Amino acid sequence: MAEKQNEAAAYHRENLFSYKIGPRFFSLPLKEVVYLYTEKENPGHINLLAVTRKVTFPGNLNALEAQYPMLFRCDKSYLVNLSNIANYDSKTRSLSFIDGSEAKVSFRKSRELVAKLKQMM
Repeated sequence: MAEKQNEAAAYHRENLFSYKIGPRFFSLPLKEVVYLYTEKENPGHINLLAVTRKVTFPGNLNALEAQYPMLFRCDKSYLVNLSNIANYDSKTRSLSFIDGSEAKVSFRKSRELVAKLKQMM
């Protein structure tokens, strides 16, 4: 009972990103999340790249996209935190992040991304 309440509380805090590995729950401030991505070689697992850590945990991007609407789906394999973008090159459709990493933006999501970035200015 208490575990269910803790799990529910962890997942409902808007300023925290929470994930589970086995029986353990982890949380970090959402502002530290740079992006989440999946790899074809490791289906059913999500890679989290954050300012303070890099981890892999079981899950899928569709569920996380619904759970954290402040994260943006720029490609079928990437869910990015718009507040951690350093710059966006619309010609190459390439996002650069504050930690120096990069992600590609799909052609279909490029226009939506530009609109969201303009809203943030």
